[in-house]
Amino acid sequence: MLFNDANPDPVFNNNATFNWNSGEIYFFGATFNNNSGAAMAANGNNSLANWTGTNIFNNNGTFTKQNGTGITTITVPSQNSALTNTGKFNIAAGTALVNNNTFNYNTGSQLSGNGVLRNNNTFILNTALNLAATITLDQTGGEIRGGNLLTISGTVNWSSGNLNTGLTNNGTFNLTNNISIMDTVYG
Repeated sequence: MLFNDANPDPVFNNNATFNWNSGEIYFFGATFNNNSGAAMAANGNNSLANWTGTNIFNNNGTFTKQNGTGITTITVPSQNSALTNTGKFNIAAGTALVNNNTFNYNTGSQLSGNGVLRNNNTFILNTALNLAATITLDQTGGEIRGGNLLTISGTVNWSSGNLNTGLTNNGTFNLTNNISIMDTVYG
């Protein structure tokens, strides 16, 4: 699926069910809104991919990484853009990779499932996150910040990145490389 450069920038509003069974979704200066009450199921191991421009993926409904042990990559949005979540982000199986973008975890957000959330850029906690024992967080770069508490009940595999928020570990924290614990945003 291609979002082509248009004026005004194209907006895709999902108000019901969007079954993403295969193929990539490319963004060219576009916005995808998974609206409240809507469901988007990532049934394969594909990518929401930034091509050019300011791109936005808003999840106010339910986004589910549904099948398999592979990786669904969320590369959109890119610079000057944001993945904004106020809905349910469910990793039922496999891995959801938040790649090269900013993930805004806002009030009303829920993170659930039995899979892996892999982050390699900026994860902003605009509200507290209690990470369930069934979710594994792989922090492979970037930072987790926002001034709200991150509580870990499951597993964190930390290979790189900055921690600029409070963290309570009630699970397993595996440090395999560097972590910078800081009280200011670096960059």
